[in-house]
Amino acid sequence: MNGAPWTGAHGVAGELGHIPLGDMTQHCACGNPGCLETNCSGMALRRWYEQQPRNYPLSDLFVHAENAPFVQSLLENAARAIATSINLFDPDAVILGGGVMDMPAFPRETLIAMTQKYLRRPLPHQVVRFIAASSSDFNGAQGAAILAHQHFLPQSCAKAP
Repeated sequence: MNGAPWTGAHGVAGELGHIPLGDMTQHCACGNPGCLETNCSGMALRRWYEQQPRNYPLSDLFVHAENAPFVQSLLENAARAIATSINLFDPDAVILGGGVMDMPAFPRETLIAMTQKYLRRPLPHQVVRFIAASSSDFNGAQGAAILAHQHFLPQSCAKAP
């Protein structure tokens, strides 16, 4: 917001995994039932994968099972959550990334197309940009460092001259 990531009053804004769009019979790690993470996360993919007859590693799931109903449901639920946040906040861009999206053959373009069908028209549908996050083992540490910097340094010190 205003050129900077919006973290909200408690630092957890933008956490789509806890929108109640998931399986209401499953409890999330946060303790609530039905969080999106219950059917739209790496843990949900692993749970589904372990129940399937398979001859490929989990890392190749999108190579072999992109059209499986569970995978299509995962994409649809993710698209609805992403579109909801876009429609609420009207961002210039959305950064897509994370463990599941970094898997080989993840259908990023399919997810974007599914998301766009739920966006308000004509705006933000026509203008929102989807950006692939750069991924590394250090992303979490980098994010934590940025948050600490923003939280603990006075604004007058944090701004460049």
